[in-house]
Amino acid sequence: MNQKSGSKLLSTRNVLGVMLVAGIGLGLYLGDLFKGFGGGSLSGIGIGDPAAASKSSGKSKSDTKASTETTTKSTAAKSDATVTQKAPASTVVKVVIADRSYFIRSATGDEPADLKQVIAQAKEATGDENGIRIRIYRKLTSRTTAENELSDALIAAGVTVDQTIWVPTPID
Repeated sequence: MNQKSGSKLLSTRNVLGVMLVAGIGLGLYLGDLFKGFGGGSLSGIGIGDPAAASKSSGKSKSDTKASTETTTKSTAAKSDATVTQKAPASTVVKVVIADRSYFIRSATGDEPADLKQVIAQAKEATGDENGIRIRIYRKLTSRTTAENELSDALIAAGVTVDQTIWVPTPID
């Protein structure tokens, strides 16, 4: 019988496997050790607890609650006085791109729209609690040129990338 000399215990594959497991363990340990780093803002990496930053903003819960109640009361008074005016823009505009066409999604269905209409509605949208003003869905048939034109037009109109959500998975 012809056997290879040397130990199978110290083969390259086994050594690399042990190094991988040790690296993962070290990463988990260091991750627990340095929990103080936060996500920060888009302008840079932050350190510390995000909850602590909101506590130090200078407003207490009672101040925030009082200002919210005042705003709610004044908004209710304004809405009673201006019932005859046009309804406010929806908080988030939902756009579907199919081939080279744009559709604005509403409760009644997808309505065809041109690029100018989409941009106008995105500018009028107030946004949700996260500041998102437009949510863009793509069908499998959507063209890159239509997506790029919409992206460029939104930026030119002042709708920032932070106010736009591109849904990553195509819809049917």
